This record gives sequence, structure tokens and C-alpha cells, in this order.
Amino acid sequence: MLSIFFPDQKDHRTNASKDFKIGYLDRTPSTNYDPIRKKFTGQLSQFFTKQMERYSSINYTIVFRKPIDYGECNSGNCTGLIGLVQRGEADFCDRLYSFATIPDSTTGLKPGTVLGDLSCTIFTALPEIGIVREDVFTSLSIFPLDVILSLAFLFLFLSSIPFLLWYFNPKLFNIKTTSPWIIWPLICAILRQAARLKTLFSHLSSEAAIKTIDSLEDVADCGRIPVWMEEPLCRTMVYSGSPRAQQEIFRRGLYRPTGPLMNEFITKKEAQSFVFIVTPDQTFTVRMGYCIYNHGAKWHRSKNSFPVHLLFTVLNSKLPPHASKFLNIFREKQFQSGIDFYIAKKWQLYLEKRLDPKQIKGCYHKTAISPNPVLAP
Repeated sequence: MLSIFFPDQKDHRTNASKDFKIGYLDRTPSTNYDPIRKKFTGQLSQFFTKQMERYSSINYTIVFRKPIDYGECNSGNCTGLIGLVQRGEADFCDRLYSFATIPDSTTGLKPGTVLGDLSCTIFTALPEIGIVREDVFTSLSIFPLDVILSLAFLFLFLSSIPFLLWYFNPKLFNIKTTSPWIIWPLICAILRQAARLKTLFSHLSSEAAIKTIDSLEDVADCGRIPVWMEEPLCRTMVYSGSPRAQQEIFRRGLYRPTGPLMNEFITKKEAQSFVFIVTPDQTFTVRMGYCIYNHGAKWHRSKNSFPVHLLFTVLNSKLPPHASKFLNIFREKQFQSGIDFYIAKKWQLYLEKRLDPKQIKGCYHKTAISPNPVLAP
């Protein structure tokens, strides 16, 4: 149990006994909450129960929000989970937010303690044909184009030597024919192919570099479906693009929480159909689900990350100052204990156990990722 010590023990007793209202996402029917036992049952119940144990040293009531949407604030009105806090239906929520998702003009909310930072990234599965081309021509790129052409001419010339020897001295091969002139067109056809090699290699060399998706303009121009998950910051990052890119991305974009996204992969939806605008932790979820339900893919993370944003707790503005102080110190102690990082790691383990109960795919260990086109499967 987490212990918090206050200089003023009277305030400590007053606020520790206060029944705080915590906003939480409703994940029924897959996961249900028992308010008497303060435990979850159903899918991933162990994870969510462990998550709520962070508040075991205070009195609280969970206020659920459905559908699964952490929400954002626009034109003074907040949606989703953060909307519960703005309207006073919850004192705070079990989620950190950034100033990018909550403008200064928003009323009904006040920032709490800063507890971390976050940046989103553009994450895509590379096309299979592109991967083969990259692998093949990367190995050839150690030679200049002139050297490759010279080697190709040499190969074709050596291939024609047996025909030349047979033409001038058929006895060496003990082959009889009444039409020796037929071999000349064959030899000429082989040698003519060399003249086309320069154009061929020039084209393939220009195509060797995979066209990766590294910016919002690339997302708008590609034919893939933009997808963002639970983190509201990543959807907000779309507003940093040009008006054209914003319009196109929001027109085609989809919101996919973890469960529905896993269902897409179960139905064999190809990862190459999507372009994900997600957090680094969510890239793990995407790769895990696709690894388990499909044959795997090569992944690419955008070279240029979005700006890093500070994350803080968000409180209802009408919460009394002493209660706000209590919650801020409470969350600071939690952060210093490292429990938030522990919970994040537990999520990865619980997710694999849920998706792969027999642990036969080994997808948890396939988490290495590089921002370069040569990636881990």
C-alpha cells in the first residue's frame, strides 16, 4: 500500500477519508467491475485490478464512461473521459493529458502534477515487394553502376562462348546440323540484351529505396487508412499538418481501440492497409496483435517524431484546494515509486497472455524496432 505523509495530519485525515470520484472507461461486457470487492472480472481483469490497486490507500468511487474514449477538448467543450471531469461527474480520471489536448481557454478543469512526457509517431508495415527489392539491391549497391554493367556484359559474353566454339568447330561437341546459320541470330539476341541493361538497372536502382511514410503529408498522399488508438494526443497531432493534410486524414481516419483493432487482425485485415498515428507503447500493441493473428510484417517508424508534450493529471476546477493538494502529492508519490512504469510493463505481459494463452508464438520478444527500413519481423 502506498503511504503518504502530510505535515498537517488533520488535512491528511480529512482528505484520505474523502470519497474521490475517479473517471474510468467502461469496458463491459468484456471486463466488468465489482464495486463491493473493488475488483474486475473478465478479459484482462487481472491487469485492471492491479491498475486500481494504486488507489487502495484512499476512498474512491469509480465513475464509468462508455464508449471507450479518453476524449479531447475543443471550443471549450470536452468529450469522452475528460468530459466527465469537466462536468464535475468525476474529480479526476485515471489518465494523463497534455496541454495540446486541453486548450488554456477550457473551463471546468485545472492541471495537476506533471508526471511524464509523450510523443506520437507514424507507424507502418512495409509492403512485402518493397522489402524484397530493398534487400536485393542493397546488396548490389556496394558496386558502381558501371561495374555492374561490365559484369553483365562479361556474363553474356561467357554465355555465348560455347555457341561460338560449336559454330567454328562442331567436331568438339559432336553435334550435327544442317542449319549452322541459325546460331547467329541467337548470339545476337543474347548480346542485344546487354544494351538494355543500363536502362533496367537505372530503373531498379531508382526504385530500390522504399517510399516510406514519414510525415502527415505522406499519410495524406498514401492510399492507406489512418488509424489512431486510445491516446488523444496522437489524434490532436494531425492538426499540426497542412489544411489539405488535415482534411484528407480526418476524412479517411478511423479510431480503433485495442479490442476492435485486434478484431481487424483476426479477420486477416492486412497491416499494409493502415498507417498508424500512435504512441511508442501502442506500436507494441499493434505489432503484438498482428504477430499473433497473422504471419508477421516488417515495420517502419517515422524518422521525424512529433514534438514531445508534458503529461499531467487533470482535476475538476471545483475540487477544494486541500483536496487538490492531496491528490497532487498522492500522484507524485505514485510516480516516484515507479508503479506507473510497472503497470505499463504488466500491460504488455497481460496482453500477450490474453492473445496467446499457450505462449507459442513468442511475439512478446519480437519487440525490437528501428526507424530504418531494415526492421525486425
